[in-house]
Amino acid sequence: MLQISNYWALCLLIFIALTLYLSQKSLAELSSFRKWSAFAIRSLMILLFVLALAGTRIAWKSDKICALFALDVSNSVSQNEIQNALSFINKSIEKLKDDDLVGLVSFAEKINIEVPPKTKPNINRITSESRKDYTNIDLAIKGAIDLFPQGYQKRIILISDGNENVGDVINNVDILKSQDIEVHTIPLSTRLEGKDEVWVENLIAPNQISSNQIFEIKAVIGSNTDAKLKVMLFRDGQFIAHQDMTIKKSDVKKMATFKQTIGDEKNHIYKVSIESNIDTIRENNYAQALVSFAEKRKILYINGNTGTNYLPNVLEKSGLDITVIENMSKFPSSIIELKDYSTVIFDNVSAYSLSGSQMRMIETYVHDIGGGFLMIGGENSFGSGGYHKTPIEKILPVKMIPEEKKRSVSITLLIDKSGSMNALGGNLSKMDLAKSASISVIDLLTDKDKIGVIAFDAKADEIIKLDRVQSKKQIIDSISSIKARGGTNLYPALKIAYSALKNSDSQIKHIIILSDGRSLQMEESINLAKQMAEDFIT
Repeated sequence: MLQISNYWALCLLIFIALTLYLSQKSLAELSSFRKWSAFAIRSLMILLFVLALAGTRIAWKSDKICALFALDVSNSVSQNEIQNALSFINKSIEKLKDDDLVGLVSFAEKINIEVPPKTKPNINRITSESRKDYTNIDLAIKGAIDLFPQGYQKRIILISDGNENVGDVINNVDILKSQDIEVHTIPLSTRLEGKDEVWVENLIAPNQISSNQIFEIKAVIGSNTDAKLKVMLFRDGQFIAHQDMTIKKSDVKKMATFKQTIGDEKNHIYKVSIESNIDTIRENNYAQALVSFAEKRKILYINGNTGTNYLPNVLEKSGLDITVIENMSKFPSSIIELKDYSTVIFDNVSAYSLSGSQMRMIETYVHDIGGGFLMIGGENSFGSGGYHKTPIEKILPVKMIPEEKKRSVSITLLIDKSGSMNALGGNLSKMDLAKSASISVIDLLTDKDKIGVIAFDAKADEIIKLDRVQSKKQIIDSISSIKARGGTNLYPALKIAYSALKNSDSQIKHIIILSDGRSLQMEESINLAKQMAEDFIT
């Protein structure tokens, strides 16, 4: 397989074309054979030179294997576990081919080369004298990498409880990938059978803090039994705090939290240690973390709320430098000014208050400069704030789909109750049909809508005044009680309905007339209907 490490160097192959062009002039007097031979030699020299610059090599997959076992021999691993691991290694060796290589390194604080890579070794004991109250998997992987010979498939088999308290094995990921080294893990138990054990599972601390920032150090504690213990916190080797804790076997994990603040501008090492009178292994009783100092982060907070906002004060008390502005007219006018801030926060800020250039500036600030951007929800945020298909939408992990709000509705039903409504319209009377249609309308409304009901014959009778729908049953009962009698005059009912709807704050206003025929004062009714149309009442 052809492998190239620097593809940009291949751009130099353009000089072959340049050589052809120059050869046409400088070798013009030579015969055609000699001219093309000279060109071929020059081109080959350029090709070889470029391939060398590109780091070109031919690689092939070897079927031979070099397997290096890295065995954890720290105090957290029992001698019985170590012997079982050696037995496993020897059984694995038996399955390999005669030309495969096997090696073994043991490790605790340091590594020891027990067996360098060789064919079919017999491994029956560990000679390491390293300090065993530390576990350095990082160093073990580095040591194993250095032992691999060329021409073999490379495999590391890590046998450990994974309780690393020195170094960081993640540091080796890039080199393992570049050298195509496979890593397999075989976990060893740290929970000793039949023995009481407590341990520090993890120490959680921020990577960076600023001066006087309040932060938390969290120690995650595990146990295989009920225990009382003391959790102690150290900073740069000096004891600073402790907590007494009771932990039960049934607890998945228990956490001790320490609030901290640092006034100086230095890096600090925090260490947590636990003490218990029922513990078996001391090695896993502590963990440490580095907390680095960083300049106080400046936050630009754009507040779109009208009332009191407590969040900026909370952020300021946590050690952040907060600049609060109330409108976008005070927003930085250039990307140079904006990049002084580590994060921009929009709190209920409408897209309509931003210009297009401000949106594009924020997009550049996030994408190209790496600034932080946080949008806090509210009626003027996200989709409801008008950010759909804007540069701001592009930098957030959500789609700003506008919220489809149901527009409020006011409906007034005008039900004809004249004597003619008693006539049959099929199997039902016209009155029954009008009531049924009215009830169907009521069923469609919500408690945000408004309904009014006016029954009319020669005069108007306001059965239900225009108001929000509260009890549909009460409204339906009122409609059901309407009796048909008298003449027909729509106009008085229409006037009452118009007056009520004109003053309604609903976005949609309808009048529904349920009647069987012509009415008195039709001309007045038509003129009133035209006036209602001008007021957007249908």
